[in-house]
Amino acid sequence: FLLIGAGFVVMKVCKLPSNATNSISKLVSTLFMPALILTNFMENFTVERLSSAWQFALAGIIVVTLSITIAVIIARFSGGKDDYRRKIHTYCLAFSNFGFMGNAIMNAIFPEIFFEYTIFTLPFWFMIYLWGVPVLLISNDTNEKVTFSKRVKAFLNPMLVAMFIGLITAYTGSYIGQLIQLKG
Repeated sequence: FLLIGAGFVVMKVCKLPSNATNSISKLVSTLFMPALILTNFMENFTVERLSSAWQFALAGIIVVTLSITIAVIIARFSGGKDDYRRKIHTYCLAFSNFGFMGNAIMNAIFPEIFFEYTIFTLPFWFMIYLWGVPVLLISNDTNEKVTFSKRVKAFLNPMLVAMFIGLITAYTGSYIGQLIQLKG
């Protein structure tokens, strides 16, 4: 809440240019949030935590499945006859914008369970970038086939790349650490 207040004060006192919000938003989505996720995975990705993580991933899968199902049903009625409008309604109802502010708030208020929260939200991230963005947001023509390259391009975003780098770094770091302890 202090950061929200600080942002308000900076905008009022410093008289930032009108495009500052776009620049700050890009920094948040391409640098700050990926750095938060990367650090979180590097610090918390351990065998012990991973053994219980499947429960959070399963809960996330169940919630995202229900969310998408309900969103598709509601969007059929609220989107009218326009297919693209139904797609936008489906995306907004199923995913909204839970990630960016939610990550910062969860990390600030509940840092001890932020890793579990991130594991819970993984199915949302996967569905957003494998289906939501390329099919619902980018594909404007109903006859247009969403190609594999479009799906990969949407999937290779700073958040998921940081997550995978964090996983690999944590795993290889702990593996290398274990090898050093065994040889030492």
